[in-house]
Amino acid sequence: MHPLLKEARAGGGWRGRQALVAMQVALCTMLLVGAGLTILTLQRLQSINAGFESSHIVTFSVDTDMAKYKPEQAAELQRRLLEGARELPDVESAAISSRGLMRGTGLKMTVARSGESAGPEEFMNTSIHAVSPEYFATMRVAWLAGRNFTGREDPTATPKPVIVNETFMRRFGAGREVLGAKFGSVLMNGKPAKPSFEVIGIVRNTKYRSLREPFQPIIYKLPILGDSFIVHLRTRSSPESVIAPMRKMLAGLDPRLSDIEVTTLASEVAASLWAERVAAFLATVFSAAAAVIVAAGLYALVAFAVMQRRREIGIRMALGALPRNVVRLMFARAAWLAATGVTLGLVCSWAVAPQISSILYEVKPRDLTVLVISAALAFSITATAALIPSLRAARIHPASLLRQE
Repeated sequence: MHPLLKEARAGGGWRGRQALVAMQVALCTMLLVGAGLTILTLQRLQSINAGFESSHIVTFSVDTDMAKYKPEQAAELQRRLLEGARELPDVESAAISSRGLMRGTGLKMTVARSGESAGPEEFMNTSIHAVSPEYFATMRVAWLAGRNFTGREDPTATPKPVIVNETFMRRFGAGREVLGAKFGSVLMNGKPAKPSFEVIGIVRNTKYRSLREPFQPIIYKLPILGDSFIVHLRTRSSPESVIAPMRKMLAGLDPRLSDIEVTTLASEVAASLWAERVAAFLATVFSAAAAVIVAAGLYALVAFAVMQRRREIGIRMALGALPRNVVRLMFARAAWLAATGVTLGLVCSWAVAPQISSILYEVKPRDLTVLVISAALAFSITATAALIPSLRAARIHPASLLRQE
């Protein structure tokens, strides 16, 4: 039996066309693998337990810099904002923090136990987040031990009361009690830390700068200083329902502060994944385009082969060949090309996998499930494209073809 897609006598170049199709199938397979890995990464990030509840939270960014607020004026504004926000009909709770979550920014410092120093590997080992006492209830951050701020703490007292997360507890615990322990910030000069902070509470881990970032040691402290702060409102219904009343209230307190940034925490979380969404979208589009090109190319190649071998097919059927034998004849080499291309694509994907590990999250670059599904999909697409003209070959009528000859 003659092989399918052999070099035709009427015109050469079949080997080159076969090689081109095999390379296209390989590229399509690689793109499908890439799309599968990026989509799986996005799904893993979207399913992360960030440690807080983002639904029904609206945030208002307030900047007092233009109004030239003094620290005591900013503190009074924060107090009045919280009191006014709690009186809004749809507000369940309200809190203030120095920075917003999932914005890729945050403050860090080097922390050590009181009387101990820190090595070079400890540089900037802890994030700092200033919050109001209502922050943990508003964000629904779970407690592990200790107590919350009372709101009546003396800002000049030393050591200052702080609340830490469980990663901080594990990092600085090492068999020693963290609750009630004293810590301080240190310089990288070998001098021991002074007792600047005293841990009064421990809460569950929360993501801070992004969903990708591993849980970091965090110190929550009072008071909230600086020219800007974030107001967090947890609503009973839609977060958008409190935007207009909150803007009106803020304008009533100080018209110079009425132009503020408003967003929902859910949208902040979604926006933090924009790079992953773009990567998954582009990978899907490119792999779909590659699949269409490969399917069209292989379809055209097999269809042209059928046209070139019409006379041979007619003779075979006149001599008793069954339609399924004709289909098998025309489909065999196309399936071999598809299998070769898929295998080559899998080998290349396996080889370059370590190069893309940095853009993945909790997904192995050589994930066997993704590889198998991508290979099966690539082969199915190409095989289907080759099968259609192969089936048409079985409908050739030998008598009419021979009359034409």
